[in-house]
Amino acid sequence: MPTLIESSSLSKSLALCSELGLDFVELNMNLPEYQLESINAIDVVKMLANTGKYLTIHLEEKIDVCDFSTAVADAYFSTVLHVIEFATKISSPIINMHIADGVYFTLPDRKVYLYEQYLERYLDKLRFFRDACDVAIGRSNIRICIENCGKYHGGRKPLQWLSAVWIFHQ
Repeated sequence: MPTLIESSSLSKSLALCSELGLDFVELNMNLPEYQLESINAIDVVKMLANTGKYLTIHLEEKIDVCDFSTAVADAYFSTVLHVIEFATKISSPIINMHIADGVYFTLPDRKVYLYEQYLERYLDKLRFFRDACDVAIGRSNIRICIENCGKYHGGRKPLQWLSAVWIFHQ
């Protein structure tokens, strides 16, 4: 069950999840109450133990670990590493994320996406991210799932780029 904006707390979401006979709630990290500084892993583990449910995590949609600004990319990357640590503490098996389209320039006849224009730099950053996540995940059972990519028009699609560089943690 996705996090419902109408639900004001994780406990209410878990109660609805139970009522509906579902197994898990996808914790949406876009919401202020689910920012890492706002949620306590020990409290979450207790709630989950009482309900028999589990959580998956959906990273904030604006995360862009491939940003060409090192400082910006590092902030996003640090966020992902902290989420992996949190997911490990609460035994969350899945972290969902989007791959950002990045910035584009609008020309009279088309949009030029910088990630497509500077593809090798982009792929290098993506490989670094993949490898660092693999190390951070270690022996846990966490899987990082990529969704909602492929928004580019023309040229190689991000999903094709991902398949060239991403090896899921085994």
